[in-house]
Amino acid sequence: MRNRVGAGLLAASLLLLAAPTSAGEISPEPAPAEGCGSASEESPVLVEVSTLLPRAPSLPEEPFQVAGRLRNCGQASLTGLQVRLSVGSRISTRGELQRADEEPVIGSRRLLTVPTDLEELAPGESAPFDLRMLVGDLRLGSGLGVYPLTVQARARYGDDGARTVVGLAATYVPWFPDGPPAPTRVAWLWPLIDQPRRGPAEVMLDDELDELVAPGGQGQPRGRLQELLVAAREGSAGACDQAAAPPEGVARRSLAGCRGEPVPVTYGLDPSLLYSVEAMVRDYTVLVDGERRNRPPSANAEQWLVALREAAQRQDVLALPFGDPDVVAMARADTGLRDEVEQLRKLGQATVQRLLYPEGSSRRPLTSVAWPPPGPVTDPALDLLLGGQARSVVLDVAALPPASAARNRTPSTRTALPSPYGATTGLVVEDVLSDLVTPDPVGWQGPRLAEQRFIAETAIIAAELPSQSRTLLIAPERTGSVAQAALGAAMIADTGRLPWLCPVSLAAVAAGSERCSGLPDAQGPSPAEELTDEEVTAEPEERGDELSSAFLSRLAEVQEDADQFTGSVLVDRTVESTRTKARLLRAHGRAASAAWRDQPVLGDRMLRLLQEDVADLRSKVRLVSEPVTLTGDTGVLELSVQNELDQAVNVGVRLDQTSSARLSSGDTGVQVVPARYATQIQVRVEPQTSGRFVVEATLVDEEGRAFGDPVELDVRSTQYGRVALGVTGVAAAVLMVAAGARIARRALRRPTDDPA
Repeated sequence: MRNRVGAGLLAASLLLLAAPTSAGEISPEPAPAEGCGSASEESPVLVEVSTLLPRAPSLPEEPFQVAGRLRNCGQASLTGLQVRLSVGSRISTRGELQRADEEPVIGSRRLLTVPTDLEELAPGESAPFDLRMLVGDLRLGSGLGVYPLTVQARARYGDDGARTVVGLAATYVPWFPDGPPAPTRVAWLWPLIDQPRRGPAEVMLDDELDELVAPGGQGQPRGRLQELLVAAREGSAGACDQAAAPPEGVARRSLAGCRGEPVPVTYGLDPSLLYSVEAMVRDYTVLVDGERRNRPPSANAEQWLVALREAAQRQDVLALPFGDPDVVAMARADTGLRDEVEQLRKLGQATVQRLLYPEGSSRRPLTSVAWPPPGPVTDPALDLLLGGQARSVVLDVAALPPASAARNRTPSTRTALPSPYGATTGLVVEDVLSDLVTPDPVGWQGPRLAEQRFIAETAIIAAELPSQSRTLLIAPERTGSVAQAALGAAMIADTGRLPWLCPVSLAAVAAGSERCSGLPDAQGPSPAEELTDEEVTAEPEERGDELSSAFLSRLAEVQEDADQFTGSVLVDRTVESTRTKARLLRAHGRAASAAWRDQPVLGDRMLRLLQEDVADLRSKVRLVSEPVTLTGDTGVLELSVQNELDQAVNVGVRLDQTSSARLSSGDTGVQVVPARYATQIQVRVEPQTSGRFVVEATLVDEEGRAFGDPVELDVRSTQYGRVALGVTGVAAAVLMVAAGARIARRALRRPTDDPA
């Protein structure tokens, strides 16, 4: 849903704007020449509307003003340039509003036509316009809703010299002739999320994060994350609406009693992003073309972190599981990754608490709400999300059954969900409003009209059920971008100044206790929308873009190796082992990030780095063998265990069971090998045969599981084994018996008189 011009009219492009004025109005800078991108020969004028006041007219006698500039983006001069204002018929449904976006309505009621001061507008030049009248002169009628408003640029253009439309800006004016309806409550969930950019070895994989938090200035643009933070901070402060400049001869109205409430904003924060920004405040390392490059402390990161900490003292922060992992994919029974979700959730909470709030602070991250990645959410995923303190889950429309998404009126955000944990609330995001907060710069008509489009959508929602209060949740796309901070701030501030909207906190909505503070609100919190039996049992139309099964299988394999290393090989409860466990858990969260749904190549790179890191750690604990000679019926094999880690490990040695026919041994037990140390482990053996043979030996962990690849031992035995000695002894005894019997027979045959 975006403002778009119709066929044959100019599609305006993005304007770079300065910060909002004291009253929250968006003040434009001159647009660059390349901003005329899609201007055509038929519609060469760009109509830039920078002022449209009041945002929500309420009285017929108050002034109404539309002002801006006309830019000639064509190749020919224009003469007889004038501006015309017109109003179309009332729009009463959201479907009609969307159709009006696709095909702008040029109203039949021509209200005002004003010539410009220039007789001729040359290519590349611009001219200001300022249209003023009273609200009553708009002739909006008696029906509540919104009315299309068009600003037409007309000039003599073409071979016939006739005056024609050479540019158009289309917008909307909300109108409630009987006064504002019952207030619509609005909660904001504001994402501060980025794809993971830090590798398993705590090395940055690129320099982009420094640009994303850049404050801008001196010709440099603000970074995306900086724009988001500034928008939320400025918008949450609230702002009154400006008064329109009155027509000549009409006195200016007083602003006494204007409303501009502060707006609660809950920051949805990925702790992985916070961890990376905090690390950049000190000297850090970046991986460039496979080589490590040192970077000095980032002033951009420090400024952004300070601003976020200040904001967190006034607003709630919802900590996502570390890395914003794909909880839905990991929850599936065949992945073997379910247990990791809870660990990453706890790590995320601890990271935000440690890095965002000062020691001793009473503030804590919000724990009553969970926010899974977009798309369908399965029952196993809900079970994981609700396994902690959360009892409410933020869901987008795609997570609901198709039947519930097809209702003919806008439902409140709260939806009752079946759950084994008891009463569970789904907080469904209002997707159209959320999309309007982060407009696509291609085809929009500038920031002021983008804001007015947002206002018109809220007015239509309020007009659907004017006597009933409802609660809406606005949550822009996770990695979305406001076109500029001023636009995002204006939209947030609108919820505290428009007469049919009031701001509430996400925590209050989750608790079912939301109430307007600045508007009459006697109806109480909005009840949960009840799903029908058919809706509850319906399956989502599609599984969604989850991480692939092959990717998750690789992730599970490397996690199994990491768990054995940290849980059964490292000496537990040391400072070093605790750090290693935390580092590998952070790396696992980054590798499982939902960001890799749309960027599988980058996800594969992150997983490959994790595999290499775990393999490298494991390879630093290994057996070293040398040829062994056994000279007795028992002997000792001395095996060298080398530990190249900076921490102690617990390992033992086991001989291959298939070698028992030639060499038998007992269990060596597990021994502690200190950091950076090599030790000898003695294995007492009994040779079963003589000769030269190969025996395999393997390291084992505390639980007796094999650790690492087996090592071949070259063994030479110079003694008989027990079997050989037994056979030889029996043979000797048989020989002696046979010899004795022969001697005895000879003695018996000898004659008695034979002289001996």
